[in-house]
Amino acid sequence: VIGGAFGKKEDISVHIHLALAAMENKRPVKLTYSRGESMIAQSKRHPFIIRMKTGVTKKGYLTACQVEVIGDTGAYASSGLAVVHKGMYHCTGPYNVDNVKGVAYTVYTNNTYAGAMRGFGATQMAFAYESQMDILAHKLGIDPIQFRLQNAYDIGSSTPNSQILTHSVGVKETIREAADMAGWKEGRQ
Repeated sequence: VIGGAFGKKEDISVHIHLALAAMENKRPVKLTYSRGESMIAQSKRHPFIIRMKTGVTKKGYLTACQVEVIGDTGAYASSGLAVVHKGMYHCTGPYNVDNVKGVAYTVYTNNTYAGAMRGFGATQMAFAYESQMDILAHKLGIDPIQFRLQNAYDIGSSTPNSQILTHSVGVKETIREAADMAGWKEGRQ
């Protein structure tokens, strides 16, 4: 039995050796990594270099987004292509942007190999587009929460890969609740 790790154990590393040890000894075997050993021996999240250029009206409506992503998969392909590809699906986050152009590269490097992790590319993209939303709101002099709300998906919105959202679009409610829980209005006064 191999424990879960949100994809971290998707890559084959010591699995075969443990299976052979169990067969040879005719009994179960167990390998438990310390946190340090895990950091050295197992895959990491794919580092992304993300360049993002966003068009926005003076009233704060997103009009266009151009994205370039370079995903570092380390010395082995592992799930690198899929992670970078999936990340591009999330390049504008939960926000309406009619015109999207994106290009992505998965590159081999001499860094530690990267593997599947929770979020599968969406985590790296979320950091980029949410940072971009803060920068744009600041430049426009618009409250960042209001800026997000006026651009957030609704039922009927279309994603960059042309998926029409037909149900269960709770983005605006989530933004409002997160702002309330964080005391956003009180903190801004």
